[in-house]
Amino acid sequence: MVEDNADLVPAGQAGLDTPRLDYDGVIQHFLSGLKPNTLRTYDQAFTDFVSFLSRREGRKVTRQDAAHLLLAHGHGQANITAHDYLVDMQGRGLSASSINNRLSAIRKLVAVARVRGLVPWSLEIRNVPSEPYRDTRGPGTNAVQLLLSQVAGSRPRDVRDRAIIRLLFDLSLRRGEVVTLDVEDVELERKAIHVLRKGKTEKKLLDLPPQTVKTLSDWLQVRGEEAGPLFINFDRAGKGERLSGTSLYRNLKKLGARIGVTVSPHQLRHTGITTASVKAAQAGYRQRDLAQYSGHKSSTTLDYYIDATENLQGRIAEMVASTVEG
Repeated sequence: MVEDNADLVPAGQAGLDTPRLDYDGVIQHFLSGLKPNTLRTYDQAFTDFVSFLSRREGRKVTRQDAAHLLLAHGHGQANITAHDYLVDMQGRGLSASSINNRLSAIRKLVAVARVRGLVPWSLEIRNVPSEPYRDTRGPGTNAVQLLLSQVAGSRPRDVRDRAIIRLLFDLSLRRGEVVTLDVEDVELERKAIHVLRKGKTEKKLLDLPPQTVKTLSDWLQVRGEEAGPLFINFDRAGKGERLSGTSLYRNLKKLGARIGVTVSPHQLRHTGITTASVKAAQAGYRQRDLAQYSGHKSSTTLDYYIDATENLQGRIAEMVASTVEG
């Protein structure tokens, strides 16, 4: 009697000429029902995995080939492939965060295959240790001022970038939170904006400072108030389309290069939160109040920012050093 899963080929016996399972269905399921940011992350991770397999196999590997090579050779071989991919990413110097995001995507692909009855096992490759927020200070408020001076003109791109820089710094928004904004999320009369914060399913209404309201008002006068993405692309390839997180990152890097400072969206967020931690302490706000501003799930994450602004390590080091002459 033929088993229901007879088309699963034992390890060591599978090749690209073996019967194909519903890999298209697995891939579509894998990339369906995701939030825009998660979809981009998983899609980029799978693309990178396909590139890795192409290098390893010495030929062009399609997405369907990649799913086949991962799933059709059995549990042990799948874990070996995942481990080889991990080593490859480490060899390319990817950060722990990037490596773990891509491993998570590959584990998700296998989990989908298991749900669909294609394999009876899960991928067991573990994440690599990571230490987030090593330096949470960011480039500093002087750099933010210089960035704004670089986009002080009246060109549509400058007007757009002023509003983006203000949102990244004034509200300490994440890159993904900025690029997913739509025109209807902005309420200028109310001086507020609806933001889909990380890990949330519903948008949260955030109050806007006057400076941010001004730059958003300027941008909407240029863009127009018809429905659609708030921030659009001006590059030839994607002109008029929603500005992507990658394009936002590249634009800031270019602006930073003009003033001789390394800048990224998250570094501007770091600067915003670091500035907020100082101002909040001076105003007598509690740490959990600061978490309301930064959008962190836990206020303990803000310890990194507070430690950076107070420089406890440096101050204690000076006290230790002062006990010994010479």
